[in-house]
Amino acid sequence: KTKMKMNLNYKSGHSLFLLGIGIFTILQHLNSGAGILLLCLASIGFLWWLSVQDNATKTINAYFAYAAIFIVFMIQFCYICRYAVNTVYWYLIKNIILIIVLKLLSKHLKGKIGEGDFDAAYIIILCVGFEGFIYTFMIACSLAVFKYIPLIITDFKSLKKISVPFIPYMYIGYLVVLLLWKEMIAI
Repeated sequence: KTKMKMNLNYKSGHSLFLLGIGIFTILQHLNSGAGILLLCLASIGFLWWLSVQDNATKTINAYFAYAAIFIVFMIQFCYICRYAVNTVYWYLIKNIILIIVLKLLSKHLKGKIGEGDFDAAYIIILCVGFEGFIYTFMIACSLAVFKYIPLIITDFKSLKKISVPFIPYMYIGYLVVLLLWKEMIAI
């Protein structure tokens, strides 16, 4: 195994921009309550770091991703146990099924979509639900196509050779969903 080295100076302006819009989004949720604010802080922080990793190296640290999933899951679980105890079983069953489906998809689509993209997707689904993830995914795909449209037009054949870091696009889509649809947060 090789140790993953990451140069944070790589596209640091891009990373700082992503951090800035993340902080702006968090500031918009200051009056939303402690549970929602904690969920926003954790999810935005983790997704920002995964975006930086994905953008710099086109890989993410799996241990960090699993720790992020666990922490976001536990924030929601504690909130549900405190305020809606009758939904705990449904919450656990739904998330077990979801993680199994996402892991099966990641194994089936290996080489086409990175496993880290599915980990980031799970964090987003935990926070804004499946409907919010669909909006996030549509925004992310639109942004990625918009960025790569010159390449699509000029050199379509080389498009299959390109590896696109998709987590930054999902991160931006997630922030847009949090800003536009505050009621979408799944707490």
